[in-house]
Amino acid sequence: MKKTIAMLFGSAAVCSSAAIQPAVAFRFDDNHTVERWEALADVFRKNDVRFSCSIIPLYGDQKDPAWCREICKLESEGFEIMDHTPQHTTNTVTFAANDPRLEKLAKEPFVDHISGSKVCLKYSVGTSKFSKPFTVKIFDKNKVSSTTKLARRMNLEIDGKHYYLTPTENAEIFKLITIWEEKNVELPEGEKTVRRCLKESFELADGGCEFLIQCSQEAFRKIGLKKLPSVWIQPGGYYPHLGIEKLSAALRKYNYVSASCQQNASMKGYADPEFEDRRFSMRWGNFNLEKFNLQQQKTKIANTLACRKIAIGSSHITPARRDGKLKEYLAMYEQLLPWLKENNIKVMTQGEITAHLQNTKIDLNENIMPSLANDIDGNNVPDGYSIKKTCSWNKADQTIQLKGKGLLLYVKELCGLPRGKIKFSLEAKGDINGNAVIELIDSLKNDCGKVKLELKKSADWQKYEIEFVIPEKCAALNLMVMAEQTNCTVRNLELRAVK
Repeated sequence: MKKTIAMLFGSAAVCSSAAIQPAVAFRFDDNHTVERWEALADVFRKNDVRFSCSIIPLYGDQKDPAWCREICKLESEGFEIMDHTPQHTTNTVTFAANDPRLEKLAKEPFVDHISGSKVCLKYSVGTSKFSKPFTVKIFDKNKVSSTTKLARRMNLEIDGKHYYLTPTENAEIFKLITIWEEKNVELPEGEKTVRRCLKESFELADGGCEFLIQCSQEAFRKIGLKKLPSVWIQPGGYYPHLGIEKLSAALRKYNYVSASCQQNASMKGYADPEFEDRRFSMRWGNFNLEKFNLQQQKTKIANTLACRKIAIGSSHITPARRDGKLKEYLAMYEQLLPWLKENNIKVMTQGEITAHLQNTKIDLNENIMPSLANDIDGNNVPDGYSIKKTCSWNKADQTIQLKGKGLLLYVKELCGLPRGKIKFSLEAKGDINGNAVIELIDSLKNDCGKVKLELKKSADWQKYEIEFVIPEKCAALNLMVMAEQTNCTVRNLELRAVK
């Protein structure tokens, strides 16, 4: 399997036996005007780096030759063009009126029905999770009310079928539309016992995922791309969210190397034992400059990278959603990109990031714990650590003063772990009666075990250490230092493989 992945990623792979090279990716979703793409691309060009853009190839933009030329230009310059589904939906594709393919498609087993020129795909609930049953009242064939609170776009299962809710002028009443966004619902009136879909994970009938991919690829060819996208971005929001199993199988078939799915999001960490699957669930959102707080986003990047993970930034290039304008939004990238370069943080596309995660080797001689000397975001907390407000960090001495009670120090989702025997140690002195607890977790954050190191009061530096085994399925760990009440100092936190 590793050989297959290496072939897929090709020359983009980055291999290293030294310390892990920190890297980030910038992903911009949806279609935008030529002027907006150019303004953003100019900032990245000046810094000699590239971003990834999720393109919806069957939106109206593809009819504009100038827009198509811009997308092809970005591709030729090394910006990554990603497949954001044919029309930003996962269950329908609308063809041109009287398209001759519609008649044939109506007979395909993955098609539920065709409404006009809209092809509606057949689905099943997959591994979706539901609320407890409750009662709704249906009247006028498509209106519902309930003593249970209803909301816009809520997904309700009624008699085994799924419907979305849309608001009416009456805040207590909603209309039903089909999961394919159709307004042709006609249900018998009366009370019904229903369930709300809390966590969607739908499956398309066999061939449905392949159909979506084929439609995207055909549209990208018409845009004029020289190379078809190799990264799939499933839309979020109010659309049926596809489960990863069938989707990833289809993506492999069509040589996609990475994807972002709504469910089962990857931590995007190095040495993930399930990375072959996790590369198809690489969600964005580790940082987002649309929130217009550059310092906060630097801190998110710094903490993510210190824990041996990849940070993927999210944006729809819509700064108007916040209190800024495009010029101010771009100005933050003009500050952020040089900061990344100064701190030896590589900027890659998502496809390159995927290869980087897959092929980078961890150094078995390295102390895996984030260093107490690093604070690249300048927030007076060592990168990778969260400490309670009552605690403080001394950079010169590389120590942390723990003061107070409860959870005092936290390292979340530390990745890049070697498998097998490992030793954790730290030094502490002062008034403490607490524990350093290590939780082991797999790729989906399920429990893989726990170890505890008891800390006791000591006037002098006392070294505490414990050996344990990192199981094969473990992808990361959480470190928590907790106490009933303490005033002590810790230093020299180390986590190393035992040879």
